[in-house]
Amino acid sequence: MWQTTIQNPVVGMRIIVSLFLVLFSLTVNAQCSIVQSEIDALLDLYDTTVGPNWASENDGDTSNDWDINNPIDEWFGLTVDCANQTVTRIIINSNNLSGTIPSSISNFPNLLVLALRDNKLTDTIPASMGNLTSLAALFLNKNQLTGKIPANFTQLINLTNLTIGSNQLSGLFPDLSNNPFTWISIYNNNFQFGDFEYEFNDFSNSSVFLYAPQAMINTEDTLDITTGNDITLEVNCSGTQNTYQWYKGVNPISDGGNLYGTQTETMTISNAQPSDAGVYHCRVLNSICTHGDVPGAGLQNLEIRRRNIWKLVIYSFVS
Repeated sequence: MWQTTIQNPVVGMRIIVSLFLVLFSLTVNAQCSIVQSEIDALLDLYDTTVGPNWASENDGDTSNDWDINNPIDEWFGLTVDCANQTVTRIIINSNNLSGTIPSSISNFPNLLVLALRDNKLTDTIPASMGNLTSLAALFLNKNQLTGKIPANFTQLINLTNLTIGSNQLSGLFPDLSNNPFTWISIYNNNFQFGDFEYEFNDFSNSSVFLYAPQAMINTEDTLDITTGNDITLEVNCSGTQNTYQWYKGVNPISDGGNLYGTQTETMTISNAQPSDAGVYHCRVLNSICTHGDVPGAGLQNLEIRRRNIWKLVIYSFVS
């Protein structure tokens, strides 16, 4: 076996330093990379959300642009696990994203955080997002998203933070009762009581559950009625334990005289007279979906209001 002995300590130190510099240079110059499917999904996200208009792409700093010539771990909003060649966080809040979220968003099997809040995203939440089974936190609030929460969100078993407030979402919630939520925010959408009535108690066990207010329901109407005719006013709001209160102007009204059904979803004015003319609306409460001691929910119960029935005009028929 050959053995080399360095007699001169100065020469030995120079060799050690040289080796260190070589190793350091190799480490610095080794570029972080991710698998091709994730690169493709990032470029797809850039394209479908109009990447050239992003604020981060127009701030004069090109070093963090989503440019394939830039190191992937320096792209704006990304956290990359270089050792495992995978993206773990996408945080692109308040960055002027528009357009839609692509279905390829599901191509990040190790994604822990997806945050796209306070942008201008439209259309629906892609169903493929339910395949992000590692996801712990989802922030899509303050956009213009519509439609339902995808049914396969039941697969997001690690999701602890669901923040989707201030959109235009509606429809029945999937069964998320087994999720380990600590934070749920769904306020300022188009949800009705029946959409999350069955999950309400489970959601209430989270540290924070923000669900009020929600948008007004039904359409605004203008009605012209002939004196002496009957008229029925309706409100349609889902929920199994709803209570109703009709108002004329700002004042609640009750049964009596020619009014009945004032605490139901259908109110009737019989033998309408000019004194019945005015602006009517209905407010709906629900005995299941109440604030009570729900953390962070505030002091008022969720109240869903029917849009106004404007200018209920009662006029006499003249032949």
